[in-house]
Amino acid sequence: MAYRVKGISCMAILAVIFVAFGCSKEPQYIQTVSPFDNPYLAQIDTFTAHYEIERVDSFQTSGSNQLIVGYNKDTAFGTISSASYFRLNMPSVAAGTIGTITQGYDSLFLILKPNRAHYGDTNAVININVQRVSEDITKPLQSTSDFLTFYNKDKFATEAGYLGSVTQTLRPNTSDTIRIKLSDALGQQLFNFYKTNAQEITTNDYFQAWFKGLRLSSDSATTNVLYGFGATTAAMRFYYHDDNGQKVAKSVDFTVATSPYQFNSIYGNTATSTYLKNLTPGKTFTSDQLNHNFYINSFMGIRTKISFPTVKNIEKLSDFVKVVTANLELYPLLYSYDDVKYPLFPALYMFYENIDLSFSGPLSNSNGTGAQSGSLFIDRENQTNTRYTYDVTNYILGEQIASQVTTRKLLPWAGNTPGDLSFNRMIGVDGTLNQNKQKSPLTLQLLIYKQK
Repeated sequence: MAYRVKGISCMAILAVIFVAFGCSKEPQYIQTVSPFDNPYLAQIDTFTAHYEIERVDSFQTSGSNQLIVGYNKDTAFGTISSASYFRLNMPSVAAGTIGTITQGYDSLFLILKPNRAHYGDTNAVININVQRVSEDITKPLQSTSDFLTFYNKDKFATEAGYLGSVTQTLRPNTSDTIRIKLSDALGQQLFNFYKTNAQEITTNDYFQAWFKGLRLSSDSATTNVLYGFGATTAAMRFYYHDDNGQKVAKSVDFTVATSPYQFNSIYGNTATSTYLKNLTPGKTFTSDQLNHNFYINSFMGIRTKISFPTVKNIEKLSDFVKVVTANLELYPLLYSYDDVKYPLFPALYMFYENIDLSFSGPLSNSNGTGAQSGSLFIDRENQTNTRYTYDVTNYILGEQIASQVTTRKLLPWAGNTPGDLSFNRMIGVDGTLNQNKQKSPLTLQLLIYKQK
């Protein structure tokens, strides 16, 4: 059957049908039937999207298996600082193999390997200070079925002074390793423990009671970047030697005890941000209150929820209306990102927020397999077309018939769960054209039939 595009884009009937929504593409009619008495396809991109930007008070930081350390002053979001706490595992060393008459202590180092994640200027130096934790890294559980979990606000006391400190520039995309020289007094004590087979190193429980863990922090006066270090590749390395006429260097690693005994204490302050200074934990703003922008930053606990209050009006457009496709595009604010300091999320998944504030998802592909990652397209020429794209057809169809109990909002987030931490961040534009003529539209293709 032949199709043609009608020459007039908004006829009298369309002026009535789309008075509240607008018309962005000319309707397609069946050629052999009057356009006033047959179904046609129309495309519109002016449905109102509602963007809510909220800042949560606390979020989980244990379980990420990365040590996040540093400080950064981000003019868009504010300042972010992160310290990392962790326990150490006692190595499996046979009794009597360290501290023999031919052996001697050499040095003690903390070894950190970047995992290539960073936030801020990688040309800046990072200062890392190492302190010994003086409290047990644990907390009471409300029930026996609870899991030990630590959050961004958790902190533990430390001993006065530093075991070691370093300030240097990193190349995170290379094999750079940070080696922090630690206290020789602690290293010699460890050597003597092995030499005398002291109780402190006979079992892991005794070791944890004696050595409760380490805290890594950064000095904001010299640091303007945050780095991620692999928890599974970090270790406190104890060096000693064996001299039987020829000196042989030896070492043993006290590895990081990963989840749940490793977590990051992250603090964000929006006071220096132009538009977010009032977005304190527990607050929520709409995008029109924030210069028509929305924000996503896991280190700050800032996330955006998207809903479409007017989708239930689709059925009122004509005698018969069916959503054929629905596509959502999210556009970052022009010049709000770069490839070095603040890159965009390489994958931005879409989750659902349910009415009970729980989360589900992520949004799957149209064939039901795999999760939609946003298919990031970066416009290298002028940035204006950089965008994430999602097929939200099934979501819109569901919202058309949703009740107050079953309605859901969309939550764009990086990672496999809405709680994952990411070194990326995004400032997006809402559905209102900004000064750069950008907007994040919901585009619907509708099949419409109007009786005479």
